[in-house]
Amino acid sequence: HNEGGPIAFGKTLGEIDAICRTVNAGRWVNAPTTVGFCMYIRRDALREVGGFDAERFALGYGEENDFCLRTTALGWQHRIACDTFVYHRGSVSFGDRSAELSARAMALILERYPSYSRDIARHVGFGAMTPFRFAVTAALFREAKLPVILMVVHGLGGGVRRHVDTLIQRFADKARFLLLAASDRGASLSVPSLPDHPIVVFPADRNDELAALLRSMGVSRIHIHHLIGMDMDIRTLVHRLAVPFDVTVHDYYAICPQINLLPWRYGLYCGEPDIAGCNSCIAHPPGGQARDIVTWRGERAWQFREAERVFCPSRDVMARLRRHGLAENAVLAPHEAIEAGPWPLRITSPATGKMRIAVLGTLVDHKGARTVASVAELADPKVTQIHLIGHTDGPFSERALRRMKVTGRYDDADLPGLIETVAPHLIWFPAVWPETFSYTLSAAIEAGTAIAATLIGSHAERLDGRPFTWLADIGTSPADWIDLFDKIRVDLVAGRPNRITAKRPAVEDYYAAHYLQPPARPPASLRRIQPSRPRIAVVPERFDSGVPTPCGYIRLLQPLHHPSVDQHFQTIMTDAASVFDYDAEIIVTQRHAVPDLKTADRLAAHAKHTGAVLVFDLDDDLLDIPARHPDAKVLRPRANVVRRMLEVADHVWLSTAGLAERLSGIRPDAVVMENRLDERIWTPPVTPVSDQPVRILCMGTTTHDQDFKLIEPALLRLKAEYRDRVVIDIVGMTSQNALPPGLNRVAPSANGRRSYPGFVHWVTTVQPAWHIGLAPVLDTPFNRAKSAIKAMDYAAMGLAVVASDTPVYRGSIADGPAGVLVANSPAAWYRTLDEMIRHRDRRLATASNARAAFLGRASLASHAQIRRAAWMRVLDVRRTDAA
Repeated sequence: HNEGGPIAFGKTLGEIDAICRTVNAGRWVNAPTTVGFCMYIRRDALREVGGFDAERFALGYGEENDFCLRTTALGWQHRIACDTFVYHRGSVSFGDRSAELSARAMALILERYPSYSRDIARHVGFGAMTPFRFAVTAALFREAKLPVILMVVHGLGGGVRRHVDTLIQRFADKARFLLLAASDRGASLSVPSLPDHPIVVFPADRNDELAALLRSMGVSRIHIHHLIGMDMDIRTLVHRLAVPFDVTVHDYYAICPQINLLPWRYGLYCGEPDIAGCNSCIAHPPGGQARDIVTWRGERAWQFREAERVFCPSRDVMARLRRHGLAENAVLAPHEAIEAGPWPLRITSPATGKMRIAVLGTLVDHKGARTVASVAELADPKVTQIHLIGHTDGPFSERALRRMKVTGRYDDADLPGLIETVAPHLIWFPAVWPETFSYTLSAAIEAGTAIAATLIGSHAERLDGRPFTWLADIGTSPADWIDLFDKIRVDLVAGRPNRITAKRPAVEDYYAAHYLQPPARPPASLRRIQPSRPRIAVVPERFDSGVPTPCGYIRLLQPLHHPSVDQHFQTIMTDAASVFDYDAEIIVTQRHAVPDLKTADRLAAHAKHTGAVLVFDLDDDLLDIPARHPDAKVLRPRANVVRRMLEVADHVWLSTAGLAERLSGIRPDAVVMENRLDERIWTPPVTPVSDQPVRILCMGTTTHDQDFKLIEPALLRLKAEYRDRVVIDIVGMTSQNALPPGLNRVAPSANGRRSYPGFVHWVTTVQPAWHIGLAPVLDTPFNRAKSAIKAMDYAAMGLAVVASDTPVYRGSIADGPAGVLVANSPAAWYRTLDEMIRHRDRRLATASNARAAFLGRASLASHAQIRRAAWMRVLDVRRTDAA
């Protein structure tokens, strides 16, 4: 203990030493040097090396380091005894001369040993003592017999860290706390009540080691505050520790990747649109973690559904969680308690001179930075003076800053004094997002000044009934704000409160009453009770990057998220590793989502053990991949796992009758669950004002080389004849690098390449609208198992569909309502397309019918009853078996 100060947790020197002897008995670490206040020196070393160099180093500092380095040169080692505790008050012997003597000694050491600083830094950076110090701390935690709470936070400070620090200080004598914070290298674990305690950083792949350490520390509860920037898999960590956990909602990161529900940096609150609107927002600009809103929310919903308590700082937060189906475990827990009584009011009148308007805190875009800047530029400086008690962060108008007074950064404890110094007539909160809570609003209320704020989030709730308070819409223009300020000036001068004076309502101190006395029930992730809705654990197929494949979205994620199913079931989005942490009524997986035979057998055993029904979904004949298939080398070795899943699953769902026929020898009881597209993301593109030129689209994966070769001669002939009157765009379809002149290779945007919903957004909104969609497919045994999904894509886009006259498309929407079928010959394709290009009315009529045909026959909404009934039948089988 080399820094002085009080000993940890009020312990005596003897008590700490006894713990060191117990937990670190016989343990030591090598060190480049020792420290003079407590050294044990072997007599043999003194004889060989000699004593301290008193002549060179004189009074204290440096002589023991020089001695150690001389002994090192002769082969001796220096060890720190981990089983002994020595207390050193620090810098007592030499008083005021300590700094001077220390600096002189360091200069002498470096003169003799130039690498000394580097060697010491390497030793400290390696942290050899850290495990042993944590072992002592763990023993202290266990001995205290108090709850041990792990706080999980981001590394950005702000209101999140302030709330965490408040809880740690408040319950310091009733609990012990650990802090797991996101860092650049993984997650850092610290003991916040011991500032000089070492910090250990765990890379993301060291989850098991972190869990082992936390078990040794006796962690009994986890409190998740924020996961942004957190590489460590916290869900797995929670499951491995098997302890209850809580979540505090500080913002909307788990619902919206933009965090603050803003569609773009300079925008206003988005209104929380439908999933197509959210996907569009994610696409502009791409580059963040999110690829689509369904998986973003699905991968984060576990926090709310499995937490024992979800702490909501305001009723507004609870209402927003409820809209997203995440409020089942929500409780109202404001960050600050309030006793009932009069509102604190110290209203001052701007009768003469300027009206001083203060904005508090860090002024950023979502806090209304652009509005403040515009008002500062527009307002008459002889009438209005804007004070920023805080600082700006990000781009801000220089002209506005010249008209404002800015105090700069401050410590939270200094804010009341700064408000008193500035003495504003009005404090202004122009936030454009629904604040969950605001510590600066608390300071403004306690200051007693007049307040103007936007009518959104927790502001209206916390200011309800307060006199001398004005609320305005988030869309209020700068000019309208200035008009409101003029009105407020008049009211302040007249001393007229604009609202009914009422007592300030009490706000329960939830944390005092309940924080350390949670409900007497295990968390949702551990308890085995019937939930409000049956649970479906979904294991979608994913790319190596972790992003679900298009099949994962089309067959599982979008259908399960659709209201027709979502309102009746609770979906748990998981993977082949974490699915074993759940007891769900149904487990559904597909294609190659299960990586190997061992996992397949384990999954089947897990389903049997937990009483879950295991459903396997397949949309291609992955048992019999043709040798000429472009991906045959990758897909063929995986066939044995697909076969095993077909054998062990309780139910098998297949996409087509053709596929069911091919697999009837293995699963004669398979159910055909046809493909349908989610009409919520397949929104109709804007109809082109002109059909000159006629735009033709042919799209598909690059495995369709042979199908594309079938129609390529027809396309080239059309282009040669019609020239600029026809545009032919190819998206994917063929692996050939260069297309013949006249055929345009069109690549999706960056966001369009990131996920299936991203591609849907790109193809329906970013590109110029097409008129005709092409769906060629050869009539082969493998292809006969495929579905008519390409015709659905085109029909959803409102295109006239031209498809091959093969079993795949016969009877589909391409066969009449949304298009035409054509024989598989270049000549037939040419004749059909030539006629469709020339007969405008026929083409337009077919295209206009296509969208309606999609909605009526090929959308998830049109299939809702069938899918819901299928899930209910699966559930009924489970209940029958359980009975």
